[in-house]
Amino acid sequence: MTVVRTTLPPDMETEEMLSRYLEEDLDHDERAVVETLLQERPDIRAELESLRQTLSLMQRLPSLEAPSDFVQKVKRKVRRQKRTRIDQQPQFRMPYEILGIIVVILMLVLYLLVQQHDTSSSKNPAPRSRTSLPPRSPAPAASRDHVAPKTNTIVPTSKPLSSPSSP
Repeated sequence: MTVVRTTLPPDMETEEMLSRYLEEDLDHDERAVVETLLQERPDIRAELESLRQTLSLMQRLPSLEAPSDFVQKVKRKVRRQKRTRIDQQPQFRMPYEILGIIVVILMLVLYLLVQQHDTSSSKNPAPRSRTSLPPRSPAPAASRDHVAPKTNTIVPTSKPLSSPSSP
């Protein structure tokens, strides 16, 4: 005894399955599922009948032929629309690549100018002032605990120094 599945595959909707059923585009297992569902569920039978009527009405419609110049008219209209879109764009449009190159060139020129200025100023240094030492800061005030060191002071005299006793 074979068990027939009575649910549609999860990836297939009812309308698609019924359409494929009418077109005889189902494999044996799928066809068995649809026939079982048609026997058990009146809503699916009604949907199948509605789909059959729609297909029948569509087959009764007269077929129409496109005019002989249809393709040419469509191509002409597409070309016209392309032209109007191009005309609506701004005339001056600079791509980002060109803008980036211009910025890099400007930065390089600026760098070279700064380097040239630095080189010329190092060859001709600016004249220095006479006092190149920084100004002295005042000495800190002596505290009470601090004793100034003794210094030996030499006082010049007009007399020559006598040598110690000579023999």
